[in-house]
Amino acid sequence: MKPTVTITTSLSLLLASAHGAAPSKIPSICRPDTAAVQSVQIIDGRPLTYATCALQDTAVSPRAAGALAARSYDLCGAPCTSYCHAGGGGPDPNDCTSLANEYANNGEFTVAYGTYGWWTWGSCAAGLANSYGSDLVYCYDWNNWAGVVNYLAWNCQGTTGDNGGQCDFNNNPNGLGYVIVETA
Repeated sequence: MKPTVTITTSLSLLLASAHGAAPSKIPSICRPDTAAVQSVQIIDGRPLTYATCALQDTAVSPRAAGALAARSYDLCGAPCTSYCHAGGGGPDPNDCTSLANEYANNGEFTVAYGTYGWWTWGSCAAGLANSYGSDLVYCYDWNNWAGVVNYLAWNCQGTTGDNGGQCDFNNNPNGLGYVIVETA
């Protein structure tokens, strides 16, 4: 029984030290040296990680002291246009479905302006990039984030000659925000 306690304690220490560390694979849309793990949990024996970074193509300037805070833009229920990324590979769509299932009933989340927030589980990485002028709020449910992640995973996979894909809001690539599904 002691080895189990030792393993559990070691795993807890490993997960605690992972918070704030750089993820193992950093997406190309991230500015160098800005990626950090925000949370890690173990789901079905594999780590489910949430990380954030500053976007490469967004100049984020701090708000002036006393300035009014910008309102969040709510993407819940907003349509997006999907595109597949050409190339072989792509994540296992079953991993993306498991990732979507894990969060589908968690309400909504916010991604700050100029930030990319992404989740990884198994071979799947899925995230929301925010290049809009204020924070973006998005819903996790199957009509929103979970549904888009699942759709992109199954329709933009390696067996179709693709390497993941993205769904752009307002049919404006990189102009407001976009969901990305790719190999972790």
